[in-house]
Amino acid sequence: MASPPIRTERFADPQIARMQKSVEQATQQSRECPLIDGVPLRNIALPASLAVDVPHKLGRAWVGCIVTKTPSQLAVIAQAPNQTDPTKFITLVTTVSVTIDVWVF
Repeated sequence: MASPPIRTERFADPQIARMQKSVEQATQQSRECPLIDGVPLRNIALPASLAVDVPHKLGRAWVGCIVTKTPSQLAVIAQAPNQTDPTKFITLVTTVSVTIDVWVF
């Protein structure tokens, strides 16, 4: 879920107006970062060399993913779906059977 914009109020004091503007500018970059608007997927069991469609519940097409927990170093590939709806699923493939955690954004 995207971070909501900061609500501003109108005050007669110009210092408060400057402070509100500074806070909005300082947080704008983090609010726009696609990594923030993600979801964790835990305990995803992936068989060796078989594409698995994993539901992500983002409510939009996924942008990318980061493997956050794995028992060893391995290659996990998030691939563009062939038949799968990217607004509902991310397709993952690995070279060995493994259970991983993934942050999808």
